[in-house]
Amino acid sequence: MEDDIISRTRRCAELAQMLLAADEEARYEEPKDMREALLRLYYAVNLEEEMEACKALLTEDTSEEAVDAVHDAAEIVRAASDAAFGLIERYGASDAGFAAKIDKLRLDDADDGLFDLLCKLYKCEGIIRMAYRCATWYPAYGPSDTLLDAWKGSIPEGPWGVDPESFIEQAMDMNIMELLDIRAELIRKIAPMAEEMH
Repeated sequence: MEDDIISRTRRCAELAQMLLAADEEARYEEPKDMREALLRLYYAVNLEEEMEACKALLTEDTSEEAVDAVHDAAEIVRAASDAAFGLIERYGASDAGFAAKIDKLRLDDADDGLFDLLCKLYKCEGIIRMAYRCATWYPAYGPSDTLLDAWKGSIPEGPWGVDPESFIEQAMDMNIMELLDIRAELIRKIAPMAEEMH
């Protein structure tokens, strides 16, 4: 079991390094290829799902080597995901058509091919990231003066100190678990289309 965990995490780390290198090269490419950037985000988010599956296999009896392998790989995979997401944001800043498409896109719209699914994944990932980012602005997921001022008292009163998912649901009226399920379903739909391209 531990050998399998270590093998899977190392493979995830290798693939994440490849994605990081590809994103770095793409920063200087012209013309910008939005579809390729969106595909790299899909691959990165897919690796994050794989890392979550590996983390779920860890127990109190898992060796330090396996735990470290999962931790190290998760950091690299997260860096690849951040880089892919950031590159799409950068592309979108100079592409009014893409920005308008994302703004109008609803996650429950009918799917119309690979590009639409990738755009939905990007939008879903953006909402998830925004929610977790807001949650981490709180000490122990409690209110800060900065946010209390910014949100004009719209934040509900405690209890605080809950997990981020519960906090997001309480303070932001957002079901983050449902969004994570939508993201997983989008990954499932994209997978066979992405495989056909290679």
